[in-house]
Amino acid sequence: MADLTLLQSVWLVAIAVLWVLYLVLEGFDFGVGMLLRRVRRDQLDRRVALHAIGPTWAANEVWVIVAVVGMFGAFPGWYAAWASGLYLPLAVVLLSIVARNAGIELLGKREDERWRLRWERVIELSSTVAPFCWGLMWAATVHGLSLRGEEVVGSPLDVVTPYSVLGGLALVALCRAQGAAFLMLRTDGGVRSRAAGELALAAPVAAVVGIGFLAWTGAASTPGAAGWIALVSCGVALTLVALLARRGAGAGVDAGGAGAGGAGAGGAGAGGAGAGGAGAGGAGAGGAGAGGAGAGGAGAGAGGAGGRSGAAPFAAASAAIGLLVASWFCVLFPDAIAAAGGGAGLALTDVAAGSYTLTLMTVLAGLMVPLLLAAQAWTYWAFRHRITRADVGERQPSPVDLIARLTGGDRPGGPGAGGPAGGGATGGPGFHGPGFRPRGGPRTGGEAG
Repeated sequence: MADLTLLQSVWLVAIAVLWVLYLVLEGFDFGVGMLLRRVRRDQLDRRVALHAIGPTWAANEVWVIVAVVGMFGAFPGWYAAWASGLYLPLAVVLLSIVARNAGIELLGKREDERWRLRWERVIELSSTVAPFCWGLMWAATVHGLSLRGEEVVGSPLDVVTPYSVLGGLALVALCRAQGAAFLMLRTDGGVRSRAAGELALAAPVAAVVGIGFLAWTGAASTPGAAGWIALVSCGVALTLVALLARRGAGAGVDAGGAGAGGAGAGGAGAGGAGAGGAGAGGAGAGGAGAGGAGAGGAGAGAGGAGGRSGAAPFAAASAAIGLLVASWFCVLFPDAIAAAGGGAGLALTDVAAGSYTLTLMTVLAGLMVPLLLAAQAWTYWAFRHRITRADVGERQPSPVDLIARLTGGDRPGGPGAGGPAGGGATGGPGFHGPGFRPRGGPRTGGEAG
């Protein structure tokens, strides 16, 4: 097999980094969705949790589009075989993302608790299914698919194996732990204390399932030096998640109690995430090199103990997700898709685009990706503060509710009525009411407060 050219190596690294970036940033969005019903006691708590991801969740999804476009342009044969061979879980993950997004947008459109609970369940289920399918797909790609030339053949259910299912469960467990740590970092009061409790439960499970998956990967494949580095580093990060979760849980409960008593409003926290590289290059023995992923939050806690208690477990969970993704690419190299039964896989050099296409893509990516990174970094900086119940305020009636009242469809005291009887005073997630107000900035909701 011929070695990869410089541009092919650059784009392999870029695609790996984009997948790392997507799954690290979207991982805590999925985690918050999984935990939404577990960390809230009333509607204001629900709004606090959703406002934690409100300004950034849609932007985080951009990176999967960029990653898939990169695969399509730089390695079209890889994209064709991967998407066609894994079309069933790919369709499920796309439907799950659509359902999750619809749930976030529609949950607060009506002042009806039954409406909110239905969409809350949709968010919870779809936020679990999506990372499971991503983990299943990439684990199946690493474990091996039935290949005929450059095509994936066989039944659509061939991708469902004990190994791939364990890979999906590992990613779900990691996203759940990362989401709990993110809520500790970005919220205060009762939501934060309950998130700390969820982290204490989720982190050991993520460590056990994740390390089991890593051990199976090392035993069932032949990782190069970089592959072993990524696998071992991911195992270390998983262990740190479990160890830090216990310490963070105690601090989170203390800070949560202080916040509930009124002291938590004085704390400031920062939630930012960044991911760094995973890469592969083929020279001589065809070794692969990979870097991990890291995400950090910076905060200053002026009121309430443990002001930074969520930052360390969040960074460890983010690094574990990034290193897990990096290990997939390292173990696969120099193939794009491993072959079932230990046969010859789909070689990257056989499915790469020409040098003209790669050069044009490099120029376009060099112009656009820095702008996307800068815009997203600014968003995380602008919305870096902790969110409290006082920040989300009371939800104002949405246009749907106002029309219902004008047409007589909303009866006093009914399920859609405002006020205590109808639950209108505590409202939905608040994207159409008074939103989270950045320190010194305007509200983020659709209406003036």
